[in-house]
Amino acid sequence: MPSRAPRRLIGASLAIAVACGAVATGAACGSSYGTAAAPDAVADRVGEDEGGIDAPAGDAPPSPACDPAKVATDPSSCGRCGHSCLGGQCVGGICQPALLATVSGTSAFGPVLDGTRAVFAIEAVDSNQIPKGRLQWCAKSSCTDATVLGADLPSIPTSTLAFASDGVNDYVGVVGTLGGVFRLAQAGTLQPITVTDGTFGNADLLSVRGSDVVFLNAYQNGPVGIYAVASDGVTAPRLIVPVAETDRWLKIATLPDRVYAADFQRIATCSGTSCPALSIYGSPTVVQPDIIGMVSDGTTIFWTTDQQKLFSCAVGDSCAAATQLLDSVSFQNGVPRSLSIHGADLYMTTDAAKVFTCVAATCGQTLRLIATEDAVVGSVIADEEAAYWIGAGKNVEAGATQGFRLMRVAK
Repeated sequence: MPSRAPRRLIGASLAIAVACGAVATGAACGSSYGTAAAPDAVADRVGEDEGGIDAPAGDAPPSPACDPAKVATDPSSCGRCGHSCLGGQCVGGICQPALLATVSGTSAFGPVLDGTRAVFAIEAVDSNQIPKGRLQWCAKSSCTDATVLGADLPSIPTSTLAFASDGVNDYVGVVGTLGGVFRLAQAGTLQPITVTDGTFGNADLLSVRGSDVVFLNAYQNGPVGIYAVASDGVTAPRLIVPVAETDRWLKIATLPDRVYAADFQRIATCSGTSCPALSIYGSPTVVQPDIIGMVSDGTTIFWTTDQQKLFSCAVGDSCAAATQLLDSVSFQNGVPRSLSIHGADLYMTTDAAKVFTCVAATCGQTLRLIATEDAVVGSVIADEEAAYWIGAGKNVEAGATQGFRLMRVAK
């Protein structure tokens, strides 16, 4: 098998199904996005938001008064009463992105979110020009340059896809002779949950499924295949899907009873918690373009292509006919670079460094531009309150040292 250098993808898709909290389904989750409410509409709800004059005795005290004339500019009541922009400005009733923290390095990976933290990694070089990895994090409630904490990794992450979270702990896959899957606990301790003797020296495409972390190990070190390892690291990784050495799977999405994998031009699936081989899921519509990103909400598979399109198809053993949701006009002529999902909302970035969101079920009608950066690294990751991503300077792909920016915009 030909050797392959560690992939350091800029703006690649996050290949895990992220949902409301840490539950791996999005079917029952609602969208937090919508158009800004008009002042008159807000005024109609002011009494309701404040508890009303007829609120029964014993109810919670009324919330602070909201001036409906200021919802277009008030960052504490943006678009509607009580809607905070979480540090961002309010323009026209829409929350604007806020800078949380800036860190230096040559590459950035992530972010990923748990219940309280935003976690990401930075690659830098030491005095001997040897790449070093460092996992960094801060509390979402008070993330600033001064509050960013960190722990050194034995090597660098395999790619921007090598991150996952179960809502409490966070996981990262790193490459090399000390590579493997590492867990970051809430206490800030970092420990391996796979052996670190190089057996799994290219752990990538991480996804949480129940109490397991699923990852692909391929291309360079150790046994090739899709593996699962208990998130507590008590048991050894077990092979759940063998893959051929010549395959080049670039992303995976896991469901409780199914795994999907995609390379440049195919999507394949494994039905059940393990299987002897992947079977092709794709149709002629799927295999013509190069697939850039792939995620699932539990009932539907979504994927983007280098032909500036977004497709969807129902979860199952095969896709007879995919539905096109977006095209190049929708993406403002940018090529999609990442795709992620939280609840009912999809998130996408493009090579024009634009950040989009839409309601998955009606994406053709609900696409919304939420930010424009110099460059976007990795995927947009969301929780119930906000969406997060890493911004960078325009020449980040040239490998120059950059000030990477952890950004957030309130939903």
